[in-house]
Amino acid sequence: MMLLLFLFLLLFTAIAKGENRLILIDGSNPCEGIIQIYHDNKLGYIGDKHWSDKTEDVVCKSTQCGKGNGSTREPAMRPLDPVWLNEVKCKGDESHLGECKHPGFAISQFDTGTLRRIQCSNKINISLDGYACAGAVKYSTDAGETYSGYFCKDNGWGLDKNKDAPNILCKSLKCGTAKEIPKKPWITLKQSEKMWADCSGIKGLTNLWQCATATGGSACLNPATVICSDHEILQLSGDASNVCSGLLQQRDGEAWTPVRDIKRSTEWCERMHCGTSAHSSLAADGLQLNCTDNVRVVLMDKGEPSHCYGEVYIQRNNYSQPVCASLWSDKEAEVVCNELRCGSSVLRNDKKSSRGGEMDNVIMHNVECSGKESSLWHCRAQRDPHLRCSSKAYVVCSESMKVKLKDTPGKCAGRLEIKYEGKWQRNRSPRDSDITGRLDSNVNKEAVGITCEGHAMIFLDGDSCSGKVGIQNLQQTYWLSGSNVTWNKETANTVCREMHCGGVLNVNNTLPGGEEKVWDKFYSCSRNETSLFNCGETQNPKDFNFTIATVKCSGEKTMNLSGGCLGYVNVCLNGKCGGVCANPWTDEDSRMLCTSQNCGEHVLKPITKTKPMHVTFKSVHCTEMTHNLNKCNLVSFDDNDKTCNNNPAYVVCSGSVKVRLTPSREKCSGGLEVNYENQWLPVCKDALKDKKTRNTICRELDCGQAADEIKDGPKTAKGVQNLKSIWDCEKKTSPLPSSNTNQIFIKCQDEPKVNLSTQCAGKVTVNDLEVCNTNWEDRYSRLVCQELSCSNAIGFSAVEEPIKDKEYFHVNCEENHYQIGQCKRVKGKCEKMLVSVFCADNVKFKSTEKCGGQIQVNYRNRWEEVCPLAKPFPEKLLETLCENCEGYNSSIKGSEVFNRVNLETTLSCTKDHNDLMHCVEQKSCVDQKPAEIYCNGYVPKPENPEPPSPPPVGIILGVGLLLVLVIIIVVIIRICIVNKGKNISLRILRKRMSTKEVEIESGDYDNVPDMSNQMEDLGAARFKEGGSFHSNNDVRDAAEMQPLTLQTLTAAEGEHLLQDVPMDKVSGKFCSILIPSVYNGVTVEEEDPQEDYDDIEACPEFTQTEAEVHESPQESPQESTAEEPLLVEGDDDYLVPGQDG
Repeated sequence: MMLLLFLFLLLFTAIAKGENRLILIDGSNPCEGIIQIYHDNKLGYIGDKHWSDKTEDVVCKSTQCGKGNGSTREPAMRPLDPVWLNEVKCKGDESHLGECKHPGFAISQFDTGTLRRIQCSNKINISLDGYACAGAVKYSTDAGETYSGYFCKDNGWGLDKNKDAPNILCKSLKCGTAKEIPKKPWITLKQSEKMWADCSGIKGLTNLWQCATATGGSACLNPATVICSDHEILQLSGDASNVCSGLLQQRDGEAWTPVRDIKRSTEWCERMHCGTSAHSSLAADGLQLNCTDNVRVVLMDKGEPSHCYGEVYIQRNNYSQPVCASLWSDKEAEVVCNELRCGSSVLRNDKKSSRGGEMDNVIMHNVECSGKESSLWHCRAQRDPHLRCSSKAYVVCSESMKVKLKDTPGKCAGRLEIKYEGKWQRNRSPRDSDITGRLDSNVNKEAVGITCEGHAMIFLDGDSCSGKVGIQNLQQTYWLSGSNVTWNKETANTVCREMHCGGVLNVNNTLPGGEEKVWDKFYSCSRNETSLFNCGETQNPKDFNFTIATVKCSGEKTMNLSGGCLGYVNVCLNGKCGGVCANPWTDEDSRMLCTSQNCGEHVLKPITKTKPMHVTFKSVHCTEMTHNLNKCNLVSFDDNDKTCNNNPAYVVCSGSVKVRLTPSREKCSGGLEVNYENQWLPVCKDALKDKKTRNTICRELDCGQAADEIKDGPKTAKGVQNLKSIWDCEKKTSPLPSSNTNQIFIKCQDEPKVNLSTQCAGKVTVNDLEVCNTNWEDRYSRLVCQELSCSNAIGFSAVEEPIKDKEYFHVNCEENHYQIGQCKRVKGKCEKMLVSVFCADNVKFKSTEKCGGQIQVNYRNRWEEVCPLAKPFPEKLLETLCENCEGYNSSIKGSEVFNRVNLETTLSCTKDHNDLMHCVEQKSCVDQKPAEIYCNGYVPKPENPEPPSPPPVGIILGVGLLLVLVIIIVVIIRICIVNKGKNISLRILRKRMSTKEVEIESGDYDNVPDMSNQMEDLGAARFKEGGSFHSNNDVRDAAEMQPLTLQTLTAAEGEHLLQDVPMDKVSGKFCSILIPSVYNGVTVEEEDPQEDYDDIEACPEFTQTEAEVHESPQESPQESTAEEPLLVEGDDDYLVPGQDG
């Protein structure tokens, strides 16, 4: 088990540090910049949700860049695709960002439109210890102030999977590609820090430090070394005053061949230890290269320069260091003398240090020359700031001296140079020469400029290369004589050459005007003269003042700007163009150039810093008669002249400025921007106060006249009238000009409050008002979830109906919006449904059984099953569901008996997911078995015996009907029993009344009214009191009832009779039938004696018997209350209805 865990950790480390390598891009150093991570063979970005200082420390630690030193958020100037990681949470002790907690690769959405730029504590510098583009790979973590250590060779440097590391190094050092990996080290590995490089499987890296890893798995015995393809033996052949300037040559065997690759000028300078390129030009004989470092060989005697003899020093940027005499030979001495133009080598020797012991400031050691090099500096040698040596190289040469004036037309003005002891030097003080004259500050600010009284300059009064030949001398204008004696093709050809106009095409003359003066000197020129004033003078001819010389040259001379109406000044001669030095260039020159190019009359101040580039012409010289630069004189650079320092003239004309309106909702309104030096820059509001200016801008944009209203950004929105929404304000602005090029972001107060009805799920509300599903998109849902820190959006639904006539928000977002509050929203009635959004942070999981069963998910506030899991499904995610149940168990199979259902949710997980909540997706499946999971803690339910099948529905209905029938029978029996009891009571009453019939029959009776109806009512009243059901006839007759009083039977007697009737004698179903009888002169109903009370099923019709009523004497109360004999329980008249008493 421990072995498996160890292998897993090794695999994780390999993945984290190999495939998922972090790099920093777009920074001045590999330890600063935008964070990218290499995943799935593609570089992607990292979002900064949950960003912290601990995360920065882990990023810097992951990239071998020390500790975090702060970070900033900046607008993304490129599409963020892909965003591999977001919501990364680090504790700070992780060794790699991949060990921090995060949702997984390409899982968490990131739509903020910003990137995190990080600054780490280390400042990395990588170089080669040895030669140009060849040597041991060393590095520094403090920007090169001290070198920390070397890269190691012993982990497969340049082999197999790590073969790209040397290539990355050579490219980053501008040395081409890796040409060879030396088998033997060039230096002895010093006791210092060591770093390994592992670039396997990673593409698009630009710096070896992006491959750096602190451990390589092996001991470091040898430093990594490389010979790049651009490691050639190079030299600059030119002026010895600066051996880092001249014609670039490459050694090919024993010969030197010119190099013509002008695009790699900077690279050539660096490889020759000459700094970086200042300017270069491609001439017919090769590439003329002037590097920024000024390097030359000097000879010193007792610490002072000597005349072609002395100790050999290298002067680099005005700092001199001795050359060690180790292995010093005649070849090296000869190179020094030739380089210094001091003739040949007379003596070569070495001199011990005057202080004794070793010198610690030697610049070159173990110098080895072939004898063909243009300078000692270009010979192979060991160069190191910490070299030590005991003796200096010494040489003796021959030399001569010359003086000249340079940098202006003609020979009587210019910069004074003296070739002193074998080298040309600028003369910086007039006392160094016997030549006197006035100073001309226009020539060169660093050197002495001299203009003599005899200085004259020619010009052509026509187009650039034709016209009358004029001469300006001491601010006076003269015209060259057109005498046929002196004005000939040779002289005309010299004029054309001096004006940089090629050769002569036509020689002619013309008559002078009334005010035109003819020059009183005449010249006889040869074919090789480059200036008219270098030609020999002749005697005045007789016709010297009759005509003025005219000429038409073969060449064409034009001047323009590299960018149309702005850019570097270009002088083109016969189609070949070159720059002009900026030092002597004047504002008047710029104005004339802008006017001639139809670029306006105004010259604007440049805001762009010019770049060093090759300058062909040292200066432009115009006369008072010249108003077009094409007619001016030019001074070219000599091959070895470095006085301009690659500083070209640069001009911005007013005609280069363009205007536009930034995108807005109307064509002719928006933020005003100007194109200034090819940069679109916003315009300050104060610049538009003048209405004429605004009208001019509007006309240029075909928008008519300017409106009075000037709109401004949100900061100064108080100047705008009748604001109704944020769209009435312009978009972001920035001051002009500024070194800070970051885009301004505006965050307003009282931003709209976006919320969901429940935490991370539910109805969307903006300022507590619901949102209608009008053009709602999935991206809007992502913005809601992101703004509420609820992770990804799973989806949205629109199922809830709005309230009629109520207004809701309708939201419309643009691509550059990253919050719902930024989107345009309007209130209106909702014709659709209300929007609900569900975020990943609302996701919950459970199973239908303990530690197993069907997986249920709740993300829209209800539990639901999910579709079957795709295969293969990442087991690490199943482990998270089983973390409280002893882990996932894949051997447990689900039940084979299941119901197929339609489901609406799917878990779409990949190997990059680290959290199951990000897998939830609104994706339906039809007729499927819900997904299941089983953990180690799952205990299957015991198998129960099959429960009895439920009784059939028919049986249940039958039993129910039977119960209802029984209940009905019981109710009927109860009713009949009650009625039976009432019939018995009537029979008893009839028995009591039978004794009265005797009296009636004997005639002893009184006349009484007919009481038959009252007796019927009395009988009816008795039944009602007994609680029996009432017939419809009873209800109708009740309205006719009259009060009736029985004198012979009291209520107490009736109840006594009823109580004496045994209820067990009553049985069966029966109806009470009353037969009319006469009692005390009243007709009463009486039961039919013919009925069988035991078997009665129906009620026979009533029969009525009439009786006569006779008056009889009244009985005394005593007689009427005499007690009658009662029936006993066994009386036949009670038991057998239908028989007489």
